Amino acid sequence: MSRILVIDDNAGVRAYLQHGLGYGDHEVVVAKNGGEGIQRYHESPVDLVITDLFMPEKDGFETIAELRKESPSIPIIAISGGHLASGPTLQAAKFAGAVYVLEKPFDTEKLLFMVDEALRPKRQCVRANGAVPITGDSRETPITLS
Repeated sequence: MSRILVIDDNAGVRAYLQHGLGYGDHEVVVAKNGGEGIQRYHESPVDLVITDLFMPEKDGFETIAELRKESPSIPIIAISGGHLASGPTLQAAKFAGAVYVLEKPFDTEKLLFMVDEALRPKRQCVRANGAVPITGDSRETPITLS
């Protein structure tokens, strides 16, 4: 079972993601802003973070940057909606360290695909002399699904 931290100032989005991801055999922890999200992360580290970009107190960009400093390998999915969820905003989230970005409202199948990919362990191929990591893992290259 994986632990996922969902950070979003919209209670409906938090509940939707908590419910939906809970069916996927994930334990979901929620927070209403970046400050609370960082606090939850310190209380009990998670395997994946899904964060909104625009929130009061501490936004998603600040949250991503802080998490990257503390845990460079933690996969982060950035989500954002409304008029602010433009191409440049989503690109900025990738630059900040999100491995995937998704515009609200999003297709649940796309989100579940991103979650599965972000949580997938490094792929390995086995050779006669042992296991050798395969480069090009999806976590190394941020992408946006349309």
